[in-house]
Amino acid sequence: MTIRFGTLRHTADLARALGTMPEDLEELAAADPAQHYTQIRIPKRGRKRAGQYRICYKVRQSLAIVQKNIADAIAQATDFDDCVQGFVLKRSIGSNARAHLGQKLLLHADIHHFFESVTTAQVQAAFESLGCNAAIAEMLTKICTRDGHLPEGASSSPVIANLVARSLDADMKTLATASDCRYTRYADDMTFSGDELPDPKQVEALLTKNGFTLRDGQCWTQRRGRSQFVTGISIADPARPRVPRRLKHQLRLALHYADTFGLDDHCKRSKRAGEPGREIKRLGGWVTFLYSIEGAKATQWYYDTWKRVYDTWSAGPQEPEEK
Repeated sequence: MTIRFGTLRHTADLARALGTMPEDLEELAAADPAQHYTQIRIPKRGRKRAGQYRICYKVRQSLAIVQKNIADAIAQATDFDDCVQGFVLKRSIGSNARAHLGQKLLLHADIHHFFESVTTAQVQAAFESLGCNAAIAEMLTKICTRDGHLPEGASSSPVIANLVARSLDADMKTLATASDCRYTRYADDMTFSGDELPDPKQVEALLTKNGFTLRDGQCWTQRRGRSQFVTGISIADPARPRVPRRLKHQLRLALHYADTFGLDDHCKRSKRAGEPGREIKRLGGWVTFLYSIEGAKATQWYYDTWKRVYDTWSAGPQEPEEK
């Protein structure tokens, strides 16, 4: 969807551009967030984060459609720097990892509560930077924010956060250049790599300058010759990124059981009884992810096995899945 933000004069123009009615936009902008957002608590992984949760939101369809159209329009109107690897067309955790292959040192820094740190004032300023007048920027901000910040889970939040973080990325890239190293950011995950690395205190200071906070108050480093991961992808092989062995082992084991004993029996063994349709999609998603990182040659067995399991299951009698 292409929108020339600078040409939007009032709500009717915005509604026409987004494919909706002015009164619908006004209703969405004025609505109580409880009407359109359902909170979801996702347990954080890792022993250090046991008992902690990440707060996300499921957005009601009427609002979600408008937010998706806004996100698409921003993506069409904006060119993001190469250092921005998250939520940009043709960029991914795979391309993020490839940017750091063969490097001697890695420095990692996570932004604490990335989306929650982006305020309504910053969002409005971001829309105005696209050419929106103050009234249009204010309405778009109301539609895309909740309780004073970007809600995680809304489809518009990632691209808006990238807009707001342009100043941060520019500062970090300048810092990386001064240290003759590389810098990328995937959402809240920042990575520097090279023979020399910037001072972690400088990284923290630039985060603070741009309104963000360093998670746990520290960065951490990884050296060549030991485990090196970027956004969960191994870069120990300088020729190509690799999916961690543990994940490939788990996928291989699941496919082997499903191929040997049947998908239904595999679901029972893995405590997913009654969910074969969901499980075959989940396994297919992992195979697709593996292919996107390592290519066809490395994933042929996984794909062939998944296809065989799918064909065998789909040819048999289908039971309605539990909702």
